[in-house]
Amino acid sequence: MQVLTGLLDAVTVEQAYAMLTDDGQEPSIISEFRALLPKNISLNLLERYKFYEQVESPQTILVIATGEQRLFANLLLEIGVVSAEGVSV
Repeated sequence: MQVLTGLLDAVTVEQAYAMLTDDGQEPSIISEFRALLPKNISLNLLERYKFYEQVESPQTILVIATGEQRLFANLLLEIGVVSAEGVSV
C-alpha cells in the first residue's frame, strides 16, 4: 500500500484493474485499493487469466513487485494512452 500511495502522488491514474479470486470473489485488499484510488477512478475487476492477459500486453511498460504477502493483491494501473504514432494523448 505504501508503493501505491507513492505512485498516486507521482502519476495521474486513468483506470485501475484488480484480480478476482479463483471463485470470482473480491479479495479483501480491494477495499483498501478503492480507499486509496482517486474517487473518479473506478476499479475494474477481472478474472485471474483476463488480468494476466492485460499484464502481458505489449503496452505494459513497468511491473513493480512488492513484498505484499496477501493473495490476489495485484493491481494494474493505466497511467497514459499512447497513440499509434507513439505520442501520449
